[in-house]
Amino acid sequence: MDTVPIYNPLSNPQRLVRIVGSCNGLICVVLEPGIVTIFNPTTRKSRKLPISGTNNSHAKEYGFGYDEYNDDYKVVEFSWTTLTISAEFENEVKVYSSKTNSWRTINGPAGFVVSACGVFVNRAIHWKLYPNGNPMDWSIIAFNVTTDRYKMVAKPKYETGLVNSLLVVSAGQLCVSCLYFTHEDIWEMKEYEVEESWTKLVKVPTSLELKMHINTRSFFVSENGTFKAKEI
Repeated sequence: MDTVPIYNPLSNPQRLVRIVGSCNGLICVVLEPGIVTIFNPTTRKSRKLPISGTNNSHAKEYGFGYDEYNDDYKVVEFSWTTLTISAEFENEVKVYSSKTNSWRTINGPAGFVVSACGVFVNRAIHWKLYPNGNPMDWSIIAFNVTTDRYKMVAKPKYETGLVNSLLVVSAGQLCVSCLYFTHEDIWEMKEYEVEESWTKLVKVPTSLELKMHINTRSFFVSENGTFKAKEI
C-alpha cells in the first residue's frame, strides 16, 4: 500500500483530520474546524474550499459525491445545534458545487445527523438521521446530488438489542454494520430502495468490552464468493 503525504499548512498534532469520502480518485478531507479540502492523490494537487460561513459552534457532518449529469463534485455540510430554551434541534444544510466554487443553503430535513460522514452510493449521500435525539430511533436519509432533494431509505430489520450501527458501502452497495454485545452483523441492500432486498451477509462474534476501549470495525474482503473478517 502506497502512502501519499497531504500538505496541510495548519498541521497540528492536536487537530482532527477527517476523511469524508472519495469519488473518481478524489478525496475530500476536513481539517477542523470547518476547513474542507479536495485532494487528488495522483497529481498531489488540492483545492481548499471557501469557508461555508456556518457558525463554528455548530456540530458538523459532511458528505462528498459526484453529480454525473452535470459533471459536478459536491460537498454537503450538515450542521446542527441544540436550542437552549426549547431543547429542540436547529439544523442548517449547505451544498458546495465545484462548478461554481461556492456554497448555497438549502432546506434541511427534520432531525440531525451525527458521528459519521455521509456514504455515497447510487448518486446519493446517505446518513443516519435522528429525528428526536434518541440514538435508538434512527432512519436512513439519502440526499440526491443531482436534484438536491432528500428521501428516506428503508433500513434492515435487525434484531433487538442493537448497541450501535454504521452505514458503509461495499462494491457499490449500501450496507449497515449492526453492533451488539456479543456480535456484529453486516447487512447489504442487494437492490437499491427495495426494503425486501436487505440481506445479512455475515455475523461476526465480537467483544463489546474490547470495542469500548479500542476503535475497531470489522472489514470484509470477498475472495471467490467468501467473506473474511478482520479487525481494523
